[in-house]
Amino acid sequence: MPLPDHELDFKSPPGFEESWLKENQLLEFRCEFQPTGQRVQARLRARLAVAWRDAYRVLLLGEIPPKFELITVENLDFVVALDGKRVFDVVEARPEQNGHSLVVPVRFGGSLRISNIVYCMNKSVERMTDLRSGQTPA
Repeated sequence: MPLPDHELDFKSPPGFEESWLKENQLLEFRCEFQPTGQRVQARLRARLAVAWRDAYRVLLLGEIPPKFELITVENLDFVVALDGKRVFDVVEARPEQNGHSLVVPVRFGGSLRISNIVYCMNKSVERMTDLRSGQTPA
C-alpha cells in the first residue's frame, strides 16, 4: 500500500505493552496510537533484541544495578487505518534508529519515520527489568 502523502501527528502518547517472545532475549513491543476525536488509528508491533547487563561500577557514580538493555529493533510491523479500513502497512521491516525515532524504508521508495518511539521501547525494557528484579513496574 502506498505511503500516506502527509505526516500523521498523534499528539497523545501511545499506549504500549510488552511480552517475551524468547525469554530474556527477544521482547515483543506492541503499541497503539489513537488520538482523541480522530478517525485515524495506527498500530506498531516490534521485536526488540535485549540483553541482560550485570551490575558494574562507574567511578564517581558507584554501582550501576543489573538491567536489561535494548540492543536493537530486529523488525517491526506497522499499520495505519482510517475509519477502520487499512490504508497503509509495513510488515517485518528492518528499521534504523535515528535519535529517538525509527526510520523504516518502504516498498514504494521513501521512508516512514515513527518519531519519539524509542523512549517507549526503553520504558518497556525497564519494566521487564523491574519484573525480573522482583520490583513492581512503574
